[in-house]
Amino acid sequence: MALVAALFEPLLVKNKLYSYEYLRNVFAMNMDPKDASDAELKEHHMVVVGNPDEVIQKLENFQKAGLSQVICFKQAGRIPHANIMQSIKRIGKYLLPHFNPHRVVATEEPLFVANGR
Repeated sequence: MALVAALFEPLLVKNKLYSYEYLRNVFAMNMDPKDASDAELKEHHMVVVGNPDEVIQKLENFQKAGLSQVICFKQAGRIPHANIMQSIKRIGKYLLPHFNPHRVVATEEPLFVANGR
């Protein structure tokens, strides 16, 4: 299994803002994120990955800390488009209903029908 950090390598070489030094400071890690194992990254309080229950738990921790919005960084590195789309679908199926129970979330794929034009 490839390290999660390897997926981010193309983004981290652009300039110092995206350097491992920047991430090390933001994540308060005593190592380069590229050297961290998947398990170490997953356990970090600022990295939200996992199955729906694990992600909900992390997001609830953010909510308890006073955060009301998050940005999902899905298109990182070499992640295939199909995987990104599946992840977005899971967000709609599991996370949105959990955090917005009063809203109805579409669970079916939209059906596009040509109207003859």
